[in-house]
Amino acid sequence: AQQTSGEAKAIAAANASAGMPMKGELMRELIPLFFKPNTQHVVRNGPAALRRLWSISQNTVVAACIEAWRSTGNDPPQIRFNTVVHIIGVVRILPSPENAIATILNGNKDPEFSFTVAFVMGDHDMLQLRPWLTDRMANAGANKVMFAVALIAYLGKNYSQASSRVNKPLVSVENLSICLQFLISLDNETLSSVIPNTSNEQNAGKGVTLGSSVKALVDACVAQHQNLGSAITAPPKQDMPPTNNQSANQDDIEEMANSYFQKIYTSEQSAREVVEMLKKFKASGSSKENDIFACMIHNLFDEYRFFSKYPEKELRITGILFGLLIKEQLVSSITLGIALRYVLEALRKPPGQSPMSGKMFRFGMFALEQFKERLHEWPQYCSHIVQIPHLREGYASLVAEIEGAMDDNHSHASSVSTGPTAPTESSGGRTTDSENGRSSLPVNPSMLGGEISVPRNQMSVPIGGIGVGGGSGMATPLSFGMGAVPNKVELPTPTLPNQTKEHKPRKAVFGPGLGRAVNAPAESNDSQNETPPDALLDRVQFLINNVSPSNVEHKSHDLKEMLEPKYFGWLGHYLVVKRISTQPNFHSLYLSFLDNLGEYGKGLVEAILSSVYVNVGKLLRSQKITTSTSERSLLKNLGSWLGQITLARNRPILQVMLDCKELLFQGYETGMLIAVTPFVAKILEGAKNSIVFCPPNPWLMGLLSVFRALYNVDDLKMNIKFEVEVLCKNLGLKLEDIPMRNADLSKRVPPVKEKNPDFNLKSQQSGASSVTGTSTPSKTGNGQGMALSAANSILSSPENKSSGASVSGDTIKSEASDGTSQDQQQ
Repeated sequence: AQQTSGEAKAIAAANASAGMPMKGELMRELIPLFFKPNTQHVVRNGPAALRRLWSISQNTVVAACIEAWRSTGNDPPQIRFNTVVHIIGVVRILPSPENAIATILNGNKDPEFSFTVAFVMGDHDMLQLRPWLTDRMANAGANKVMFAVALIAYLGKNYSQASSRVNKPLVSVENLSICLQFLISLDNETLSSVIPNTSNEQNAGKGVTLGSSVKALVDACVAQHQNLGSAITAPPKQDMPPTNNQSANQDDIEEMANSYFQKIYTSEQSAREVVEMLKKFKASGSSKENDIFACMIHNLFDEYRFFSKYPEKELRITGILFGLLIKEQLVSSITLGIALRYVLEALRKPPGQSPMSGKMFRFGMFALEQFKERLHEWPQYCSHIVQIPHLREGYASLVAEIEGAMDDNHSHASSVSTGPTAPTESSGGRTTDSENGRSSLPVNPSMLGGEISVPRNQMSVPIGGIGVGGGSGMATPLSFGMGAVPNKVELPTPTLPNQTKEHKPRKAVFGPGLGRAVNAPAESNDSQNETPPDALLDRVQFLINNVSPSNVEHKSHDLKEMLEPKYFGWLGHYLVVKRISTQPNFHSLYLSFLDNLGEYGKGLVEAILSSVYVNVGKLLRSQKITTSTSERSLLKNLGSWLGQITLARNRPILQVMLDCKELLFQGYETGMLIAVTPFVAKILEGAKNSIVFCPPNPWLMGLLSVFRALYNVDDLKMNIKFEVEVLCKNLGLKLEDIPMRNADLSKRVPPVKEKNPDFNLKSQQSGASSVTGTSTPSKTGNGQGMALSAANSILSSPENKSSGASVSGDTIKSEASDGTSQDQQQ
């Protein structure tokens, strides 16, 4: 009854016919149920009710989020922090999360709430704070001084309670530093502005300038947090131009980004060569290369408003580059929506109306030519293009090709009975944080033909707090001041009218886009780990052999005294290959052992994590992974450990290292779900002990939605479905409560079910029976025994000195015959 009434209250609160007193009463009961952390009353169909509420009244949802925040005004900081995290999680499960987040971040109803959400998202790597502040200031127009005043007031109220991000505060010292750098870097004119008299006593007073307020705030913050002194420059003098301690670094990034662009325009590099370079920069672990990538993308987008002033040759180069970014999936999520909208806007410019309009149209055509093969992914976007009058008149063949792509997409969607298609990006181009595991927001179809209200900062990969700007308004390409333009620029000439060509269907391939763990070179670097002397090696192995719950603290102290950190690479690999991969029952013991090592053991944890990724990649690349139970057992154990050492400790699994969602999709396409599903499920089990990654964390819910889509695939083997059921049980979820999203799965290459280890067909069962009769029986009786046998067949016992010394060159693998017949009988 509680669950049903909760849904009813949500719908009634959004009902326009309800009176204001009733709405107020319903909202007071609705907020604790849906918009604040509530462990006592759980609404079973909560996500579905929220999505329904959003479809009825978006303003009600946003107002409820703000009211939930305001209701915690007298609560401790930790409760307020948990409320904000919960609200972000709620917003991210809505049908249009980018709209809701943009409304909250850019709204003026409660600036304090907007800043708090932005700060918490910044700490969780879901938002780049510095570019967001820059965009808010730029979009404020005549109210930019008041925006800065609101930021100063917010920081002035909360700076004394700021602490490190690891403590999960509302205002972290890191974000405080970013905001102070932003404020002191404002232009002289803005800092010289006199703050208008308001009801706020802090800002009241005639003649008080923004610069003096910034100076007072910086002084107070530096006095409270001494470490801020090294992070920012001295406060700017009142009415004097500010400086930025990051200016040198910014200048280097800008200079390198501009140099790469200039190489394109001077024919030193082709647009395609630069795109390949950008791919490497985006996937690089180097923060500098990530920053250069972000800077180049940001500058290119920012220059869009000046494309109509570009010379013809540079316009063509820019159009080709812009289109290649879309084709090669270098822009994703909201950035992809903005890029597509820019191209659509350019195509809508009548080519004969004026020279500037004609240039924009040609830019759109050059860009469109590059990514035509992806148009079938966005049928609604195609419908906008084919409705352009001058395009239908002058480029009928192009319109016919686009309409053909729409028809193909519609017929395919009908054949697989999918839900409504949307111009969302395929999973191979998702952005995460990257660097910290964040999940990108989907592209809203309605945005492609109209205004996008999301701040521009969300369109790039992590920028590391560096604000990059473009566009000085000059007519030269990207305002580089290139000087003389070369007479010849060698570029492939795109044919604007359609040239009929066959589109080859995409083939299912396992590996590309799965991250470094899977795509690392076959040659292992394990042999580069420095091995300790034999005597020390024996002592360490003896110590590990004798670790138990009763002596774990004592043994960790002994390891500190006997082993230097330079041998952590060897020890990490030894633990993964000889212990972690074969002894899942002792994972908690080894985690306790690592915890007791304290600061000393941080390097060992990183070495273990690195070795886990290496060996996961080797197992996933193994030709026997779908036929050998022993190899899958090793992989499953490594997945369990990976989840416990990352998600359970609120540490993300970086997409650049291992893309779990793409791993599931490619496993579905290539017949590897039998290995991939248990592995990813074991990883996600670690989320049950996490504060950050527990439901409704969007990264987790996205993966669970893929699991549910796979669960409903016809003829899928029961043991794969069982893994999904066990995962849901361990996470305290019901399968039917997980959002159903079949659209992404329908875009993948359908698997061939005959002779596929993931599917159980009648014909396949009879074929498997005949094969089973001639197969070699397994030598071991259970999965764990096969795992131990497989690992020990490669790695000799710790008692052997010579073989123990060479453990760094070993890998986790098993014989082809292990478990073969057992699998074929499933």
